Amino acid sequence: MLADLGRLKLAQSLLADGHERVVWLDADVLVVEPSRMSLPAKLDGGFAFGREVWVEEGGKVHRGVHNAVCVFEPGNPF
Repeated sequence: MLADLGRLKLAQSLLADGHERVVWLDADVLVVEPSRMSLPAKLDGGFAFGREVWVEEGGKVHRGVHNAVCVFEPGNPF
């Protein structure tokens, strides 16, 4: 929880310093196809989080949101 708060406080500080966008990638994120990773010029709501798909043994699929990849712009609710 403290790491999550630290990430948000750092993004908040950088945005307050005038940066237009803060992108966070956890150190263990592996981008397999970088050419497919893109960000829109402007985000709806001023923030974005990564999405993940977990496949369990037996084929059950879970889709969700994670914070290993985060993007923040000024004025976002986070």
